[in-house]
Amino acid sequence: MVLLVNLLATLGIAAVFPARLRRIDDPCVRALSRVWLLAAVPGAIAVWMPRGPDAVAMTGLYAAAAIALAGCVPLRLARAKATTPHELTLIAALLIPLGAAAAQLADRANGDFGHLTAPELALAAALLHLGAATAAVRAAGNDALRNRSSTSTSTSTSKSTGRAASSPEPPRRLTPVAGAAQ
Repeated sequence: MVLLVNLLATLGIAAVFPARLRRIDDPCVRALSRVWLLAAVPGAIAVWMPRGPDAVAMTGLYAAAAIALAGCVPLRLARAKATTPHELTLIAALLIPLGAAAAQLADRANGDFGHLTAPELALAAALLHLGAATAAVRAAGNDALRNRSSTSTSTSTSKSTGRAASSPEPPRRLTPVAGAAQ
């Protein structure tokens, strides 16, 4: 079980999350994504180290990067026009690593965090790392779709009217409507 938890945390910290972080279309996030691995690799190594001051110091580097990433949230909110589901996903992707780093710091220090013991903190940190990676995957995917649709919408024209298309076609309903004939 410990092997699986450590493997999940390592993959979340040093592989999946940084790969998707680079794809998020935000100047602050883009700048941090260039140096993320410098802090993420010590954090990933600390997962495999025995609990103690060395592991805490290595996790501290990762926690500093997570704090810097969370610092992008106010800047993003100031630039955002509305709090859309996309924005909330992006904000989650930027804030969840801070919770993961806090849980990992408490775990590596062999301390308790509230009512959670060290093994529970290790599991919480691994799950939060995967949650951050998942949110980053979704946010990066949303940015890619948004950029692709804005490019195609601005350049496409309607064949019948010759005017620019107003918006992409809405998604089709995949589930049957209640009361509809089947």
